Amino acid sequence: MGGEVYPDLQKSIFDANYPAGTVNHQDFLLCVNTTHTSWMLNYYAFESPGYIGAALTKAKTASNRMGYSFRVKKVTATTGATSGKIDITVQIVQVGVAPFYYPLSLILSCNNGKEQYSTSGLETALVNEGVAVDFTVYGVSSAPACVSRITILLSSSRLRTGQYIKFAQGIDGNVSFSVL
Repeated sequence: MGGEVYPDLQKSIFDANYPAGTVNHQDFLLCVNTTHTSWMLNYYAFESPGYIGAALTKAKTASNRMGYSFRVKKVTATTGATSGKIDITVQIVQVGVAPFYYPLSLILSCNNGKEQYSTSGLETALVNEGVAVDFTVYGVSSAPACVSRITILLSSSRLRTGQYIKFAQGIDGNVSFSVL
């Protein structure tokens, strides 16, 4: 769900004295939490000078609150049922207010991307904010070239070329680890 901040409120909605005396007052964060907003147009944010100081800080906080947001909470590796393989469980938590509406897969990549393992169905499990869910990828190679660095990423068949889904942590939005 998305929309637009009412144009007459865009300039003042993040001011310290808002809502005092404001016509059509709305609590922005309450609206986001109630509607599970993914995006909201706000042209004033891009005007010059736009928001400054505390209003800019509040606007950034509000912007970051919208949409889906996934974090890797824990990663565990166990000896797999097949000799020479390991099973990797990734615990992911949805920390955003909006669900991801399209097919979503977890991909483990190793050996500089030459080997990839995946599991799907994350979109139906990661709906509720704050709930951590375990996803296990079975039969990952335990060869040193693979376990020396494994990258965890999210993918969807609905993404266009060059688009990607970032985790809410890590420099590039992916998470890397080594199995010791």
